[in-house]
Amino acid sequence: MTTKRKFIQSIPNEMVDPITGLKASNETELSSLLAYHHANSSIDWGSVNLYSIPYLSDKLCSSEYINCSTPFYCEYPLFSDSETVDIWG
Repeated sequence: MTTKRKFIQSIPNEMVDPITGLKASNETELSSLLAYHHANSSIDWGSVNLYSIPYLSDKLCSSEYINCSTPFYCEYPLFSDSETVDIWG
């Protein structure tokens, strides 16, 4: 099982589609749910840690980069590799 698949399966039961009641089963659905829950202020970004990538050594918190009033857009690449990082930053 891939790391991405393990991560998708570890999504909390509270993070569900408001219409179907289903959890995300892929990256696009997860991105949409994050945008929805963010827009409804149901994510405490101050308690979400970011994991460092090779060129960052400090532990970071998502609230340093994500403002509750900033809109989210669906289908942003959540699981990046070197190619998508070059495109999206």
